[in-house]
Amino acid sequence: MIQQLRKIKRELVKSGYPELRFSPRPIYISMSTLDEETAATFGNDTPGYDIITVDHFVDTISLEARVGLIAHELAHCVIDRRRGQHWGAIMDFLYPNSKTIKRYEENSADRMTVERGYGKCLLQFKQEVGEEGYGLTNTEILRMIESGRYPLYSVRV
Repeated sequence: MIQQLRKIKRELVKSGYPELRFSPRPIYISMSTLDEETAATFGNDTPGYDIITVDHFVDTISLEARVGLIAHELAHCVIDRRRGQHWGAIMDFLYPNSKTIKRYEENSADRMTVERGYGKCLLQFKQEVGEEGYGLTNTEILRMIESGRYPLYSVRV
């Protein structure tokens, strides 16, 4: 499973997140047991690399849903890198303590995921997991997809 997730990440970086392609700061994927409300996390507090940690339950979801999950986490990475290196420390404090910040961050990552062409995959993930959470609602994602303003891609692995 971890190899498939790494391949998904490589394909997404090539096709949908080109600004991450030649970054001097690599992005690694690991699996762990996370809390019951968390499918994956993005972290940048490790020296020299970023890490996406994915919960083991992703073994039970479809490939399309996995693509949506990894695309969403890569969007967090792009957003974070645009802000600069000190943002991670600020977010480590703000994100878990503010529903407003959490909602803003998750909405931003969901929106970028759809804009980059992985909206159907993100929607599939949210439908399979039953997650509305802090990000865009399924209805909002569907509206963005149906607007025809964004490409629709998937990843072959």
